[in-house]
Amino acid sequence: MRLTVFFLLLPATVLAQPQPSPLLRSMNATAQAQLTKREAAIAAIHTKSQAEARQRNVRAKILELIGGLPTSRGPLHARVTGRLTNAIYSLEKVIFESLPHYYVTANLYLPAGGGAGKRPAVLLSAGHSQAGKTENHRIAASLASKGFVTLTYDPLGLGERKQTFDARIGRSIAGCCANEHLQAGALLRPPPADAGPHPHTTGTSGDAAPNTLSSGLSPRSCAVVSGPGSINPPDSG
Repeated sequence: MRLTVFFLLLPATVLAQPQPSPLLRSMNATAQAQLTKREAAIAAIHTKSQAEARQRNVRAKILELIGGLPTSRGPLHARVTGRLTNAIYSLEKVIFESLPHYYVTANLYLPAGGGAGKRPAVLLSAGHSQAGKTENHRIAASLASKGFVTLTYDPLGLGERKQTFDARIGRSIAGCCANEHLQAGALLRPPPADAGPHPHTTGTSGDAAPNTLSSGLSPRSCAVVSGPGSINPPDSG
């Protein structure tokens, strides 16, 4: 009897599940249509010149959407303010300037006993967590234990850089956020900082945004891995 009642109630329970709002369905349909259009454009690329033309178009579109990058840029003036060490890696507390006198706090993870020479590098940006750069501590420490140099930094409004919105800026701060991601990557490149490839970068959810935007702006990006963000691809449900 109890089993029968359960099955009778099951359809009502399933039907009671919350449904996506009409606005969300409309936005998702628009996004999926744009992704389908993008797939067709990528599939039509067969030559190097076509790929380079696509890169130029994507970069121009990103710059248009984020309001451009800051026109003023100076030396990073990076310095170490503290250091923690254990048998597996060392953590250096770093501060640098993404713009003149505009400070970014970061943690640099170095493999123990690394010595001189080149090593693979990974740049990690933080997502929605108020913890900022420490949100990715376990990932960064794990990468360092495997021989990777890893940098995590505090985006605007998170970690040691909590602040409120200032309407007097009069423009989107997306360009500043993308610029900071690019400048943080410069810390991981051997001197001169404007030479050589951009480090591998990764991010998920909130940190997928600067990761993805910056990958389209840097002509020297290596491997870029962005997890699910605001829009999921068609095959992800």
